[in-house]
Amino acid sequence: MNITKFGNPNEIKRICEWTGKEFVVDWKHRNQRFINKDVMYAWRKSQNRETINCPTCGNPFERYKRILHPRSGKLTQYCSNKCSVSSDDKRKILQKWIKKNNPMNNLISRNKIRQSKIQRYGDGNYNNIDKMIDTNNKKYGVPYAVYLPQCKSNGKRISKFQKQEYEKILLQYPDAKIEEYLPNVQKFVDIYIPSVKKVIECHGDYWHCNPIKCSSDYYNKVVHLTAQEIWDRDDKKRKLLEQSGYQVEVVWENTNKHFKHEPFLTSV
Repeated sequence: MNITKFGNPNEIKRICEWTGKEFVVDWKHRNQRFINKDVMYAWRKSQNRETINCPTCGNPFERYKRILHPRSGKLTQYCSNKCSVSSDDKRKILQKWIKKNNPMNNLISRNKIRQSKIQRYGDGNYNNIDKMIDTNNKKYGVPYAVYLPQCKSNGKRISKFQKQEYEKILLQYPDAKIEEYLPNVQKFVDIYIPSVKKVIECHGDYWHCNPIKCSSDYYNKVVHLTAQEIWDRDDKKRKLLEQSGYQVEVVWENTNKHFKHEPFLTSV
């Protein structure tokens, strides 16, 4: 072993703290912990970073262990901005934001829209049907979006109450149809019996504001209408159907325990 003039060994064997390999250094660098700088940088990186799997795409990626996002206050969760934007967390945050900032949830905004429609068209509920049909024909080749396959009912919008009514009627009228569109009046009806040209409307207590449970000034936050406005809308639809030659019967959810329309069915 070579000895320096001060009596110290000229070479010292060390064990690398990162790779575990043995290496030799001189007396001056006797406290060296790693074989070389590349190994030292790899160790530093391991202390500051970690590898996790992206919850959106499942691919592994590296993130800093102690650096938090300035707004969320959390560590990096996703491997890319694309995965972050399409994540379930972002979708929930966006849904909350839309629900909170939707102008239709603001009474002042709704009143402004209504007043603008009254000033321009003389009707607070005005919708430009001709423009809608023209736009749908240009974009999709059909006059109404409900004609598109992706817009047809998949069963989710048909309530349990409506299905029960339909199954009861179907026993006597096999030609009965549920959620049927009538082109001559441009309306969807809950149940339609072509053989007797009869429409049965199944009114849910909440969506149609059952008069037994709701006062006329009750405001439905989902429909964005008062109970009186909902009743007027339903009455307008009923009159339109009757003027077009249809028999119309309305069945309310809370009075449907014994199927109120059954006497009509048995009498035909």
